[in-house]
Amino acid sequence: MDIINIQKDYAWVLKVLETSITKQHVKVCENLFENFVKKWSSDISDVRIMTFSSNFQKLKSKKNLEVR
Repeated sequence: MDIINIQKDYAWVLKVLETSITKQHVKVCENLFENFVKKWSSDISDVRIMTFSSNFQKLKSKKNLEVR
């Protein structure tokens, strides 16, 4: 398992979400997250994927309240 690259990819997805300024940007970030999960699904446990997903959903909901 390539833990360093998994963490880097996830951090990148979160950075894109953090810098989103429109709802469309947030939607694109959802797609990035889905692609992240697909890319690493064979290397990450289901529990870890659920943790990543839960965290991402919380941050996405918060960001949706902030953007126009």
